[in-house]
Amino acid sequence: MSPAKTVITISRDEPLQVTRTALLSRAGYSVVALTSDAEVMTYLALKGRPAINLILMCHSVPETSRVSLCEAIKRDIPSAPILMLYNGYDPTLAEVDGRLENVHSPQALLDTVQLLISKPDSSEALKNSVIGSTGFSPIISFRISPAANMATVFCESERPMMQPPTHRPVILCVDDDSAQLSLRAAVLSRAGYDVLTATNAAAGLHLLTHNPVELVISDHVMRDVSGAILLAEMKRIKPGVRVVLLSGLPDAPEGAEYADVFLTKGMSPPDFLDVIQGLLKGRATGAGNPA
Repeated sequence: MSPAKTVITISRDEPLQVTRTALLSRAGYSVVALTSDAEVMTYLALKGRPAINLILMCHSVPETSRVSLCEAIKRDIPSAPILMLYNGYDPTLAEVDGRLENVHSPQALLDTVQLLISKPDSSEALKNSVIGSTGFSPIISFRISPAANMATVFCESERPMMQPPTHRPVILCVDDDSAQLSLRAAVLSRAGYDVLTATNAAAGLHLLTHNPVELVISDHVMRDVSGAILLAEMKRIKPGVRVVLLSGLPDAPEGAEYADVFLTKGMSPPDFLDVIQGLLKGRATGAGNPA
């Protein structure tokens, strides 16, 4: 029996990292999940590490890190293709071998991983799979599977000329409850926002300082630090950012005055999204549940 193929997945988004790791593991891959630049560089320097067959680079990794990490990976593991997973308009100068949009099905990801690992020359494999274009020019695209027939991989050797992007506000969600965090992120993503997630204060502060975050939504009761204290620090770092404090309790906790809005959990998605839209448009200010 041949050994399992090894895939490195690099992501700043913990819920996505957990989901992708589980998906790939169930498909029979050996997965190495790495988060920070330091973790990646330490792993690359390990003696006796297994042969790496593919690297997945998540959209949550900042552009400067993408570029430097891809340079290091190409230098140390030149035979391993790098697949970038992206959301919407997300150009990059990093040297990657393929791109796959996150909106596609889990099967699309697995099919793409299998293709890139099974073909010695991944770029050539993509070129040989051309079936047409989807509005970009020039573009290399191919159909991933019947279940995900809208999936496309862009060949980086013929990078498409992107259309001007539609502005998608970036929202950062912080909550140490991964289930609640994933649900909140899904609601916001379906409403057209770009969403970053963090399960602790340190990760949240890192994402805030390395991304163009316009609004932060934080749970109040968390294990490492209260949401009110976290939001106060975020306002100090980035005074113009809008912040929302969430709590399961009906009364605003101490420190809620640092938030632009305090919300009690349990709002319907439409009401929740209306508050978010209002904040981003500058309608709501001051702590307290909006009318």
